[in-house]
Amino acid sequence: MRAFRSEAAGPVVGRLLIGVLDVAAGVVALLWPGITALVLVLWIVAWAVISGVTELALAFGPDRGRSRVWLALTGLLGIVFGLVLFASPNIGAITLAQIYGFFNLITAVSLFATAIDLRATAPGKLHAAA
Repeated sequence: MRAFRSEAAGPVVGRLLIGVLDVAAGVVALLWPGITALVLVLWIVAWAVISGVTELALAFGPDRGRSRVWLALTGLLGIVFGLVLFASPNIGAITLAQIYGFFNLITAVSLFATAIDLRATAPGKLHAAA
């Protein structure tokens, strides 16, 4: 086991396993690019839906003020984005990139609005809700 440890880097086994997985993923991506693209799209679908459901649930949490609306809109947008991608996963890389870009821009506006709203909240009120 000493071959898989380093005093400076600690346990190396994890790094070796990640390296092996990286090589395997690279080979799979080169041999089956279509399946790889589909898995990538499905991964984005899962991320969008899970983050959308989470933001929607947060919108109905205790005392969110005006940020409740932004969280709800961002959550719904994430769910819709995920469902659109799931319904047509073969839409093409450029279209996917454009939809993803618009989604991120709208989400950023929502997050900025939420941050401004939370900053305007009285410090005692913000910490009391947590």
